[in-house]
Amino acid sequence: MSKFIVKRASSLSGSLPPIENCRREEVAYISIRTLPSFEDFDKKYERTEGRWIDNGWGHCVNKRGYIQRYEKRECWVVEVETLDDIMFMVEDYGDIIVGYSEYVLPVITIYDYYVE
Repeated sequence: MSKFIVKRASSLSGSLPPIENCRREEVAYISIRTLPSFEDFDKKYERTEGRWIDNGWGHCVNKRGYIQRYEKRECWVVEVETLDDIMFMVEDYGDIIVGYSEYVLPVITIYDYYVE
């Protein structure tokens, strides 16, 4: 069984369940800022966001030279057992896009509205 974050292109807020049988769950999110050091972040954002290392875990400078950390975010999650389950989603909800984003889980987006 695999877990997927599930979203709708038509729902920016994500406050309502995008499909039946999904549930809210905390998922690790990879937060990346285009700054070379924690100190640079703190100089620029400490007053509004706090110090970089005071939030999240796994703080590092990634291979691209940007600061990175993991944070928890609430998302709608669905469990999928087989490829047929995904195909039933297409039948029930229309076109979908499956891929990875800044979350550690893959994302299924129901493409029910135009998105650039």
